[in-house]
Amino acid sequence: MGWAVVGWAVVEPPPSVEKPAPLPPWGLRPQASVLAGPSARLPWPSQVHPTAPCLRPPSARGSRPLLLSLLPLLLHLLSGDSENWSGTKSGCRLTPVAALVAAAALAAPAGALPRQVILLRHGDKVAAGDGNYNLSANGFLRAINLGRLIPACFGAPTHIRTFFLNPDTSKNARSYQSAVPLGVATGINISISQASVEDSFMDGQDILRKPAYKGGSLVLFWEHRRMPDLARGLGWAAMPAIGAMDFDQIFVLRYTKPGVPPQVESLSQHKLFEAPCFREARSPLPAVALPAVSLPR
Repeated sequence: MGWAVVGWAVVEPPPSVEKPAPLPPWGLRPQASVLAGPSARLPWPSQVHPTAPCLRPPSARGSRPLLLSLLPLLLHLLSGDSENWSGTKSGCRLTPVAALVAAAALAAPAGALPRQVILLRHGDKVAAGDGNYNLSANGFLRAINLGRLIPACFGAPTHIRTFFLNPDTSKNARSYQSAVPLGVATGINISISQASVEDSFMDGQDILRKPAYKGGSLVLFWEHRRMPDLARGLGWAAMPAIGAMDFDQIFVLRYTKPGVPPQVESLSQHKLFEAPCFREARSPLPAVALPAVSLPR
């Protein structure tokens, strides 16, 4: 009888089947998983027994989702009997640990990391308490200058994403307004994260595992109180809180390989506005006055 090791668990082929030659590696590497937390490393199987279709790569498994295949197992575990479960239609026997490893692997596919993520707060706001959700004049100047600075100093973005905007009340409009000049300058459409108001952490996790973002450069304009949660989802667990009137910081997260936390660089916008990359920038946006320096409080 043959055995194949999957993570820390064992997959046993049906007794009537001889062990065939092992499959080649999937070409996927360890990736931080939702189940294990953003900084954990998930062991990935390098060989999978061909008689275990519930653990094959999606292309070899057909259209049936892995999580759907594992539903009988999850129900079985909830019944209190976790001993030696066998999938009724999957043709394989796997321990609960193997099933959870497989589910986590599907939830966070490896190799979909962006190249870099630029994370910054929206521009300056008007006085609090007046119901005005728009940028202040200083914030508008900041947004235009950032639209000139980011492509010149960090390269053209592939994606621009902003914090939730309420379409009925315009609440949180500042994040989207801050992104508009950059979208105009680069021709990149702006996406709004509808779920970020409830769970910015998961939004960060989604960015790390969506193939559309692989190798890309993302710029994220966010609400300051939700930025640490977003940063955790992006693999940076130590982001400090942002002061109520601090609009100057810009954070650059650079990724090297799955399972490794990003390299983080914290920069000052007003210092970048003095850098040659900005002063010599060519942009379709007009040159406007620099924003007044905001003092963190």
